[in-house]
Amino acid sequence: MMNVSGGPITREASKEMSDFLKYLETEDNIKVWFNNKGWHALVSFLNVAHNAILRASLHKDRNPEDHGITVISQPLNLTKEQLSEITVLTTSVDAVVAICVIFAMSFVPASFVLYLIQERMNKAKHLQFVSGVSAITYWMTNFLWDIMNYAVSAGLVVGIFVGFQKKAYTSPSNLPALIALLMLYGWAVIPMMYPASFLFDVPSTAYVALSCANLFIGINSSAITFILELFESNRTLLRFNAMLRKLLIIFPHFCLGRGLIDLALSQAVTDVYARFGEEHSPNPFQWDLIGKNLIAMAAEGVVYFLLNLLVQKHFFFTRWIAEPPKEPIVDEDDDVAEERQRITSGGDKTDILRLNQLTKVYSGSSSPAVDRLCVGIRPGECFGLLGVNGAGKTTTFKMLTGDTTVTSGDATIAGKSILTNISEVHQNMGYCPQFDAVDDLLTGREHLYLYARLRGVPAEEIEKVANWSIQSLGLSLYADRLVGTYSGGNKRKLSTAMALIGCPPLVLLVRASQPEVGGQP
Repeated sequence: MMNVSGGPITREASKEMSDFLKYLETEDNIKVWFNNKGWHALVSFLNVAHNAILRASLHKDRNPEDHGITVISQPLNLTKEQLSEITVLTTSVDAVVAICVIFAMSFVPASFVLYLIQERMNKAKHLQFVSGVSAITYWMTNFLWDIMNYAVSAGLVVGIFVGFQKKAYTSPSNLPALIALLMLYGWAVIPMMYPASFLFDVPSTAYVALSCANLFIGINSSAITFILELFESNRTLLRFNAMLRKLLIIFPHFCLGRGLIDLALSQAVTDVYARFGEEHSPNPFQWDLIGKNLIAMAAEGVVYFLLNLLVQKHFFFTRWIAEPPKEPIVDEDDDVAEERQRITSGGDKTDILRLNQLTKVYSGSSSPAVDRLCVGIRPGECFGLLGVNGAGKTTTFKMLTGDTTVTSGDATIAGKSILTNISEVHQNMGYCPQFDAVDDLLTGREHLYLYARLRGVPAEEIEKVANWSIQSLGLSLYADRLVGTYSGGNKRKLSTAMALIGCPPLVLLVRASQPEVGGQP
């Protein structure tokens, strides 16, 4: 329709327009201008033109409103290559975000091993076992505390995604999947870190090594599988990628990173369908999306925890048992020979402690650290084990407390063998190790309360027992101070008080090592 309501020149030109158009070569053609930013602009504008032609050609007695052309626009589906290109471009940023999450979550679980190594090295862990803590209880409580701390970090990650409205991870369907991925990653990776506490002696070294290992596995595995998927025309690479994804699923780091990338890919596909007015929202928990990753991490948490318990029980380490020295013992004092004869012939059944041919030969050494030690200690007797440095005193105590394996021979405490009933042996023993197994962040009173509970002291008697220990060992002025501020002497007093809690029938007190002066210990 032409607007002829303009000025006089326009009205004059319009009178001659029909004659002008007759002689144009484009008399039977029509040109339609449209804005191509709209998906259906071309179809809509052409339909308007076609309806105009139709209604202009109707007979004068026909009503134009009763005639018209209806057009339905149905875009062609995207090809697989087109859809793949769009989703890859859309998820490129989200893949980087997933790698950043892996980067952050590699440092958190590695930090949980630091305190475990410190406890193992200062013998606080072993002292807890001697005081009655079982391996399952020790590792379970550590895991519960670590998973609670990890949940705080995971919550911060979720909060950041929600705050920045990252749709790929915070849409109503994907947010529960994100939370499940993060929490199950903690469930799996924390027990995976625990066996490393047996491999390292320096906490800082362990932290750096584990963090680097987590980064290497998580980032490389996720990035490699994502890049290999781009080579859709190469079937060999696709088969290799499928096999690689099945193998890497044993690592929680891969399950987390790959799960985040798959969530982003799924959201990209959903957005593409939404542009064409179609609803396509697959369940993120289905097996082919992140379901397999969640199931894998749930199983890995149990497997790695059991693996750690087996390592604690030395299941994978065959005990190296050397034959006892065959050379006869010579130049033995009469009283020592008499005691050996008494022990080998059966000894006194009333002995609280009896060592029978107790021997320890360290791997790689030809001479024994403890050579066929025989001695029996009666109840109520105070017995001193003396010798120069390197004579085997500390090694003997380590064997009695289960801190090191026995090469040959045996020892019984209250009739229980240290080889077969070490947990029952611990119930009849108090132990003050060579180095103070204390925590610098606890007070002396808190130490006594802790070990009183471990020893099974009734709750109503714990305060009374702790006060008795403090007064008996002269710790009244320092009981409520952090142990990190104690002098060496006060730490020894506290270690002695901890050994006496629960009135065990046998108390092993090891003197703190000091440098020799003039060849004397």
